[in-house]
Formats: sequence, structure tokens, C-alpha cells
Amino acid sequence: MQDQSGQADAAGNIPGGLNLFNLYEQTLGKFKPLTPFKPRKRSQKQKEKWNNQPRVIVFGLPQRYSLTDFRRVLTEQLNLDILRVKPFHKNQNRLEGRLMLIFNKDKDAEEAAGALNGFLWRGRNLKAVVSKNLAETGGLKRENDNSGDEDSKRAKTGFKDQAEALKYSQLPLLDVPYQEQLKGKKEKAVSVLKSIHESLVNGRTSDEATKTELMNHLEAQEKKFAGVPCELVGPIQAPSMIGYRVKVELNIGLDENGKKTVGYFVKDYHKRNVVAPMTQDLKLIPDKIKETAAIFQKYVENSQLDVYSEETHQGHWRKLAIRMGQGTNQLAITVHLQLQALSKEALNDIKDDLADFFARREGKTLNATSVYIQYSTDHRRVPVRAGNLELVCGEEFMLEKFCGFTFQISAESSFFQNIKAGEVLLKWVADFAKVNKNTTLIDIGCGVGTIGLLLAKNAGEVIGFDTNERAIDHAQKNSIRNGITNCQFFRGSAKVLLSELIPKAKFNNITAIVDPPRLGLYHHVMVQLRSTENLSRIVYITHSPSLVINDFVSLCHPPTPAHPGRPFVPVKSVAIDMFPNTPSFSLVIVFDRLPAGK
Repeated sequence: MQDQSGQADAAGNIPGGLNLFNLYEQTLGKFKPLTPFKPRKRSQKQKEKWNNQPRVIVFGLPQRYSLTDFRRVLTEQLNLDILRVKPFHKNQNRLEGRLMLIFNKDKDAEEAAGALNGFLWRGRNLKAVVSKNLAETGGLKRENDNSGDEDSKRAKTGFKDQAEALKYSQLPLLDVPYQEQLKGKKEKAVSVLKSIHESLVNGRTSDEATKTELMNHLEAQEKKFAGVPCELVGPIQAPSMIGYRVKVELNIGLDENGKKTVGYFVKDYHKRNVVAPMTQDLKLIPDKIKETAAIFQKYVENSQLDVYSEETHQGHWRKLAIRMGQGTNQLAITVHLQLQALSKEALNDIKDDLADFFARREGKTLNATSVYIQYSTDHRRVPVRAGNLELVCGEEFMLEKFCGFTFQISAESSFFQNIKAGEVLLKWVADFAKVNKNTTLIDIGCGVGTIGLLLAKNAGEVIGFDTNERAIDHAQKNSIRNGITNCQFFRGSAKVLLSELIPKAKFNNITAIVDPPRLGLYHHVMVQLRSTENLSRIVYITHSPSLVINDFVSLCHPPTPAHPGRPFVPVKSVAIDMFPNTPSFSLVIVFDRLPAGK
């Protein structure tokens, strides 16, 4: 009997007198079986055409950018006739900073190279080289890469010893006269500021009137300030060239002779995973920190546990974070241990032995204020953070003097590495913020509360937030320690807390202080900032200016659904040399809303 439900019975019969098995047999011969996928093979003629198509290799691209955005610049802004934009290596090209452009005609490639050579995009001066064919492209190296030259290869790999390699990896500008260093940093700051306007020229918007106001304002400012959209002060010279780095995060591994070592990975061409100990040549590191590393290295040498290998992911001793109080001479230490298969009992034994070492044995001479152990199972290269921390001995925190205040911090706290230069920077931040008793100051990524607490005396109220629970605990206690009563600190993401806390602000005049990680803010935070109508000023602090140009552009972009609200414009900026003898510097920019009717 057939199933009236419309489905086949056990014999394959379905309503209507049909049988599935018969249908299958009748139709089986009408379809060809599927064949495995085979990639299309190019003919020899096609291969020759492809290999001989002219190419342009673009160097100097930023570390973080959108390929779509760059393609739009090529086609819409520069009007280049490009056949294809091709990364060199999947998922690596944009980190390498180079890109291959493929053309139909030699003439098109030559025009593209001419247009791109020296072209400023996202704060980078691009370089372009024409390559006539694929074989020639294979011989091209990254910009400034002369590794095929034996003399230059020796320059990269032939340091006298690992100590010399370490010195130049930590202080790459050591042999450059200091005034030349400052000149180079100013040029970088100018390039970053110029890129704001250049990146906005082709910004799409439905509000053409506001875009016209914005472009006119930026052009007027550039005429006033020698080609940059706002006044640039500095670079301000570092107060000290020696012993300024009071926080270090060291690796624990093997040196060039296979000896257990506490120090830095040598950024050498062949020995990138070799750890070199700190020497007296590293003038930026205080002697107290060098002594701490040397004493703990002896502990690791005598330990039965192996050092951690970044290649095999075996071993236990991985990192050592040290912070010294420049104004208090206190010392905080965090030891990073890779758990692997250690039992709870073994871990307790390690903690007890560390406590004994720092309290009663060789480590006692350091007089460490606090010693923590941090353990993890994560094999990624991550900095020491405030997770899985346990106090081994001493106090829960150390103290640091800063701008007349006393702050409690930890070895892993996000606090200035260069205290004296940090005090200079904070004076500029206070001058830029211009808060008063009718201002609500929003401190985004407040850390231990440094900036908010220092500006609180002139503000109506301060609201700070950070995702780090331990940092917020420090901030709240720092507020009490320094007698500040108009500050509140909250743990959570900016995305959530901005929308929750800004409507509760006591004052309509709102100023935001932004001191984000080196890659900048998430886009949704930028959207929140632009959407807050009574937010009139943003003071943006960055220690990696070229990596956060997208943030500057997002703040100043003409209105779109992704960039709501009236745009901001840069008003004033200052460059500060926080890290002498290195290419790094800090840049502080104050952004105000675009004045109406401009």
C-alpha cells in the first residue's frame, strides 16, 4: 500500500504509481559523472604573455591599510590604467609594505611609476620601480634591502658580537647626531599631518556643503602653517638621554652560545631568536634594572626548568618585566612562566622558591617592593599583562612620583617608560585640553588614572574607563591617595561605556583625552566620539603616529553613515622626543569641531 503522506514507502513507491528506483535507473545514463576539479592550464603563449606583462613594484606602504582604499587612490585619484593589483604573499603583503601592479602596456607602467614615486599616502612617501617581466620582479627586494650584497649582508649579520647587535637593535640611531634625529622626527610628524588632508580629498559624502567647508578650512590652515593643517611645535628635546627607560620587558632564552639568558631578542638577520644580555652600552636602561636582570639570570641558570623556546614552544621561563620608580627607587618585578604540564603542586613549589630567592637569597640585595608570577598556556608572543597574576612576595604595588602626584602601579602597568619626558608631555596635554569647572573630561583608556587625575583640579568632573581591571583598581586608589574627589573610574569597553556614561555627564561641555594602543582606536569608538554632539574637543596622544593616521582621517572625514556628525579638524600639535636614539617619538594633536560657516 502506498504511503498517502507524499513520501516513498520502503519499496520506493510514491503517490502516482511511480517508483524511485525505476526513475533512478532510467535517468542514470543521462548525466555524466562529476569529475574532480582541475585548475585551468595556461597555454605556453598565455604564460609568455603573463610573464612579460609590465609591472610596477610599490614600496613603503603602511603596515595597516585597506587594499580597496589603495586601489581607489590608484584608479580614481591618480587615474592609472591597471590590469591587476597583486600581493606578493598571501596575508603577508601589507605587513611587508610592498605591492605589485600589473599593466597591459609599458607606457602605462612607466606613467604609474612616475606618479607613485614620492607620492605621499597615509603619511608614507611611496617608491615605485618598473619591472619589465615576472623574472625581473623576482629579483627585486624590499626598499633598503641590499641583502644580496655581501658587504651589506655582513653589516646585518656581522656584528662583532651579540652585545653589539643588541646595542644597535635597541638604539638604532645611536651614531646619528641628536639634532639630526630631531630633524628626522619633525619630518615624520609633518608627513603624518599632511596625510590627513591628502587622504580626505577623495572622501565620499552626501553632504557636499560640509565637505567644501572642511576642504576650505584645511587649505587655509595649510597656507598659514607652511603646508600642514595646524601648528606643529617641536620636536621637544628629551630631558635625559641616559637611564630614562624605567620599564622593560625582557625575554628569557638562550644566547648565541646556548647559555640561559635574560635579555632582549637580538634583531639579527640570522639569529633573530638569540637572547642577548643587557650590557653597559645600553645607556637608556638604568643600572638598577640591569642588576635585577643579571641576578635573576643566575636564578634561571640554576633552575631545573628550561627556558621557553619561541620555535618549539617548549620550556617554562619566558619573560621578566621590571619597573623601577624613578622618583621612589622602588622596584616591581613580574616573572612570566609558561605552564606546559606543570602540576598545581609543582607551581606552588616554584612560587615558594621564588619568594625565598627574593626574600632571603641572592635576590634579597635588590630590595624588591613587589614580586609577582604570571602564568599562561598561550604560545603567542604577547606582552606581560594583568591576567593570572599571583603575588609571590612583597607589597601588592609599587609607588611612583609623577608631576607632584604619587601613583601606585605594577610592573605591567601602562605607565610612562620615560618619566621626565612624560611630565613634559602631560603639560602640553593640559594646555591643549583647556578644561574648566564647566567641563566633563572623558579619559578613554585611562590606565591607572594618570592623565585624568592630573587634569581633575581644573575640570568639573573626570570620567575614566579602561578594559584592564587591575588598572582601574589602581586608578580608584590613586584618586583616594591624592585626595581627588571629582573622578570616577569604570572598567569596560569604550563602545559600551561611552553610550552609557556620556548622557549622565554633569556638564554639557565635554572634552575627551585619547591615549590608545599603538594601532589606534576601533572604528566604532570613532563613531561614538563623532556622534556625541556636545563633545567639542579631542586631545589625541600617540606614540606611533604613522600607525594611527586612519584615526585622524576618521575624525576629520566629511559626514557619511560611517562618519556621523560634524567633522573635527586639527588645531594644534606637538611632537615630543620620548625615546632618544630610536626612531620613535610621541605626537599630541588637539582636534576641535569644524567651525560652522567656515
